[in-house]
Amino acid sequence: MGKRDPRVDAYIAKSADFAQPILLTSYIKQATKLNEQGVKTTRRSKPKKELVVPAELTKALKKNKKAAGAFEKFPPSHKREYADWMSDAKGEDTRQRRVDSAIEWMAEGKSRNWKYQRR
Repeated sequence: MGKRDPRVDAYIAKSADFAQPILLTSYIKQATKLNEQGVKTTRRSKPKKELVVPAELTKALKKNKKAAGAFEKFPPSHKREYADWMSDAKGEDTRQRRVDSAIEWMAEGKSRNWKYQRR
């Protein structure tokens, strides 16, 4: 470790003590060799979360086939936006209003934030 400073109740340390230059240099050399060989590393993929569609929305989609068809064609991000919007509603009346609006928009083929999309 570093030297003890009598004026302060702490140790004064140099960054070189922590960086371990030999180890750092070996990592850089290994990475350079792999890069020259053309080795590509794979990213660890996170498991995808399952989409949970609220019961109210599922019931309403069963009644309106046009909206259900549009909902199935939406990408997962749009489906998640609608599902999260329904789940965020605390009151039953709010939830019902959102379901009604969502079904109307889906029947028209609109995503949740259709108002803000470029035309």
